[in-house]
Amino acid sequence: MLNIKEELAKVKSMNGKQRWSYYKSYYLAPTIIGLFVVACLAWFLYDAVLSRKQIIYSGGVIGVGITDEGLEYLSDGYLTYLGGNPKKQMIAVTKDNFLTVEDEAQYGDQSMDMALYTQIAVGEYDFFIMGKGALENYAGFDCYLDPSNVAVTLGIEDRLVCPEDSDVPYALDITDIAAEKLGAVSDCYLVFINVKNVPEEDIEFSKYLLEK
Repeated sequence: MLNIKEELAKVKSMNGKQRWSYYKSYYLAPTIIGLFVVACLAWFLYDAVLSRKQIIYSGGVIGVGITDEGLEYLSDGYLTYLGGNPKKQMIAVTKDNFLTVEDEAQYGDQSMDMALYTQIAVGEYDFFIMGKGALENYAGFDCYLDPSNVAVTLGIEDRLVCPEDSDVPYALDITDIAAEKLGAVSDCYLVFINVKNVPEEDIEFSKYLLEK
């Protein structure tokens, strides 16, 4: 068993070079391991605190690039707009997950499709902001909610977008809004997901995006 008094006396009797050599031989590795354990524990506690936040609205950006400022506008900015408590609540929006692809040729990858479909099915997303390629590719999931109610409520029927083979709208064209507020440089569409289907939340989010 380590005797602290004896160790201190031993160290005091050494010169600087001897102390460093002694420390490297007996204590450097345990110190590094200890710091690593502390860091892991700190991250675990930090992550645990974050995970306890109530996610009150969530979405993803697929197939279109937005700026970090745009991401902040969609997340923290919207929480502030709602008057939420940032210590207890959050708006979860991701733009950098592995599902985001810029090249349309990458669409149709079965592993990516299955991963995204699973996330949608368990209710992880309330909305997507999508490029045209992503919008058309993932329409086959049959997860898009008809946004007509949102459009009529807010008087933006001119933004409704229908697929080529149907008269039922499946998205809102927000290209101009995305360019101004999200830093997007290509066509952008807002899609609501039909898993949770809380119309009031979708209307409020759309109102925020349209706000001057």
